[in-house]
Amino acid sequence: MIDQEVGEVPVLRANALSVLQSWGVARDGDQAFAAILILTELVTNAGRHGHPDLGLIDVDMWIDGERITVVVTDGDAGALQPRRASSDDESGRGLELVSAYAEATGCESWFGGK
Repeated sequence: MIDQEVGEVPVLRANALSVLQSWGVARDGDQAFAAILILTELVTNAGRHGHPDLGLIDVDMWIDGERITVVVTDGDAGALQPRRASSDDESGRGLELVSAYAEATGCESWFGGK
């Protein structure tokens, strides 16, 4: 679990990249890029929009053959709410990026978050 402070994201990114390399995923390859992008976008989204009282975000990542799965849970059971960012907006594109890079995306409610 990580603290929802956005400052934790670079540490998470470095740790996840280390794990991916230990699994044999090329550090500078497309698969590592996509997994890290998805992970950091979901964690950032959870940190900004998750349940603020809980303060923790749970991150799971595993590999099965060539497929990497990234799961991020927060304390808010509400569904993800993607939005259309205008060309002038400095944020609001994270979930669109996740959808563009992920083979399958989804959101499930569960006791304690989504």
